[in-house]
This record gives sequence, C-alpha cells and structure tokens, in this order.
Amino acid sequence: MIEDKKVIFKETQRFNQWWLWIPMSLLMIYVFYGISKQLLTGEPFGDKPLSNSGVIALGLGLCLVLALFWFTRLETLITSDGIYVRHFPFHLKSRFIVWDRITNCHVRQYKPLLEYGGWGIRYGIAGKAYNISGNQGLQLLYDTNEKLLIGTQKAEELNAILKKLFPEKFQS
Repeated sequence: MIEDKKVIFKETQRFNQWWLWIPMSLLMIYVFYGISKQLLTGEPFGDKPLSNSGVIALGLGLCLVLALFWFTRLETLITSDGIYVRHFPFHLKSRFIVWDRITNCHVRQYKPLLEYGGWGIRYGIAGKAYNISGNQGLQLLYDTNEKLLIGTQKAEELNAILKKLFPEKFQS
C-alpha cells in the first residue's frame, strides 16, 4: 500500500497547455452554436446538416473527448521501495515498479513527437512512455532491457533526489 510508505517524491500532471485548450474550446463553441441553431430554430446547420439526433450525438461525443482531457492526469510517487505511476483514467490503480527491477535511471530531455509519437501512453522507438506535457522525463531501464519514460515537470527536484538516494542506479 502506498499509504504505508514514506513518499520521497510526488508529482501530478494534467493537460494544461493553452494551445490544446483554445482550439478545443473554439470547436466546442462552434458545435454548440450549430446544435442550438438547429434544435431551437429548426434551421439546418451547415451545407450537409446532420439529423437532430446526429447533432446531439456529435455534441455528446465532443463533451466526452473534452472530459477525457480534463480528467486525465499522470501521477508519480517515489518511495524507498519503488516507483508508483498511474495515468488516470487509463490506469485505475497505480503501476508499481520495484527498485530491484531497475538497473539504471536518469532524468533526461526527450523529443515527444520523434521518440514516442506524442503525449499520453505511448510506444515508440525509445520504448514506452507515460507523459502529459513537456520534454523532460525520468528514464528507467529494467533488468529485462525494457525502457520506460515517465514525464516530469519537476526535473531538477527529481534529479537531485535520485542522485542522493539511489547513486548506484543513477546515471547523470
């Protein structure tokens, strides 16, 4: 249980990039303008209008996508026994990585699009990644030579903790 352990490092990240939320908000305003125009005035919206039920389904679908972005978060906890990581809502429980499985770890800068194809739970040429934003992450190398990168917005703090507490596993 996480509650029983002394937390050495804790971070929670969310999608908070303005360049993501502004276009989605504008799209939402536009779609709901069309929905209200079609449903309230009876005037079809667009050159090839959807049925009323189609317009409602589009609005609900867009709301679900926005809710997914709003509620998505990446939680990272480091304790003396290992790392707990959860990419909610895709992971309902934290994934636990015991320190014994990790042969090497370091904080590094990475290229999200080139190395992993973007943000989220990603698989790329550099291994697996859990990231939300930015280009800094905790790179883990397992005893099976698998790699996992966990995104962080607290790179300097994480770097100092790893260097101090786990020098045998830390690579600068």
